[in-house]
Amino acid sequence: MLLNGRAEIEQHHGMAFAGAVRNTRLSLKARRISFLTPMVALVHADVELNHPGSGTHTTRAITSFVVARVDEGWRICSAHTTEVTTPKM
Repeated sequence: MLLNGRAEIEQHHGMAFAGAVRNTRLSLKARRISFLTPMVALVHADVELNHPGSGTHTTRAITSFVVARVDEGWRICSAHTTEVTTPKM
């Protein structure tokens, strides 16, 4: 899915958090930060989405962010998330 602009991102996440991921807990932990320039970095982060009331169900993913330094701090310019699955034996 490709979301364009802040309004579209807010709309999509608003629907998700009102429905499928309501009451979940999201945690991100930077795995690697690579500065492409002093003002732009690529960040790879481990993501966990815990689903309360579902026992031990946790969705795991890796998100890659492109972030840029602006006057107010760092802004996310782009993000791509890939779910990590555990191979079934």
